[in-house]
Amino acid sequence: MKNIEKLLRIAQPIPGKFSLDESIFSRHCGSACSTVFNELTQFYCHCNGLFAFESALLIRPSNIVDNVFGLSEWNAETLWKSHYPKTEIDKRICFAEDTFGCQFCTDGHTIEVFDPETGDFEFLCNSLELWAGLIIDNYSYYTGYPLIHEWQKRNGTIRPGFRLCPKQFFILQGEYTIDNLYEINDVEGMQLRGDLSSQLRDLPDGAKIVLKTK
Repeated sequence: MKNIEKLLRIAQPIPGKFSLDESIFSRHCGSACSTVFNELTQFYCHCNGLFAFESALLIRPSNIVDNVFGLSEWNAETLWKSHYPKTEIDKRICFAEDTFGCQFCTDGHTIEVFDPETGDFEFLCNSLELWAGLIIDNYSYYTGYPLIHEWQKRNGTIRPGFRLCPKQFFILQGEYTIDNLYEINDVEGMQLRGDLSSQLRDLPDGAKIVLKTK
């Protein structure tokens, strides 16, 4: 697992001991026996989650640490996933995320990235080791590192439990610039964009919208 080992060497580990409730895999995805789940279990035996690339990448801890939700809490149906009723995010385990809260998730057999603004999934690979290689080789693209780097130079270190959110959503032609970004609680950010995603999901391209937020 050379790529995972390399990621561990360049990351900031989240303190705490392994305390993963492995039943989370069967509760959310129907099986606890799969390549990715086995890799995740091995990972958490060595590291209780991590931040990398100046917090652009977060691999969630196995339990709550310093305002950062652990795997079980983050994947609870009542936290933010219920705001995405027309997706199958409830059938995935979200174990990591980028600067903007795009979720790296798995059904146990594949790893995908989930866009919180559109509610769409994009296939990435079939193992945690391959995923770590993708991240390391192209971290600027997959983590949003350049923007969080510049944002933190201007505004200070982003707080644990927070991500960056666009003031004008990217899907609504918001720009990928630091002036269009603000710090938001990670749960609130997912809920906000979940409501957006639900409203936009069935609209044809070019349709006019009236954005409603709860």
